[in-house]
Amino acid sequence: MEQVAERANISRPTLLSVEKGNPNVTIGAYVKVLSVLGLDKDIIEVAKDDKLGRKLQDAKLIIKERAPKTNLSSKIGMRALNLNKTDHYQQEDGNKK
Repeated sequence: MEQVAERANISRPTLLSVEKGNPNVTIGAYVKVLSVLGLDKDIIEVAKDDKLGRKLQDAKLIIKERAPKTNLSSKIGMRALNLNKTDHYQQEDGNKK
């Protein structure tokens, strides 16, 4: 165990975590250990497309609905037009124009 940790350039506790399959260990540590053990070619198997696994993963995805996109510049423009229509100013004699 000490020799594998040394050759992989990781600590013994990290190697122990790799052996236990701890998900908090970096993938790089796993690759280093596989390389030291001569199993580095097996990492390709991990990256292979797993069709059933992908379907199961996708089935659990939650798709959130997005709010419709709005054009901010047209909103501002419409608001300005509405203000011009409803915003009457008074003349000096007090009558609305």
